[in-house]
Amino acid sequence: FHATRKRLIVSWAITTMVVILIVLVKLLDQPWRGIVDAGVVVGLAWGLVAMAAWQVRQLRGGALPVPPDVPAEAPQPG
Repeated sequence: FHATRKRLIVSWAITTMVVILIVLVKLLDQPWRGIVDAGVVVGLAWGLVAMAAWQVRQLRGGALPVPPDVPAEAPQPG
């Protein structure tokens, strides 16, 4: 919603790359697949911690580190 053209292209490119990586990782043998899975778990945990930290910062009145790309005023229905 309300994303710039650049952000839409980057989002679709990342989504496509993730799908390709999933297909490639399914072809790996053990222990390599387990190592990749462990890395995914660490990455997801780090992302959860980062989102929690941003939420705490937001609740304390701080600004987000990136622009949300939403209009200042939302269109009114009707």
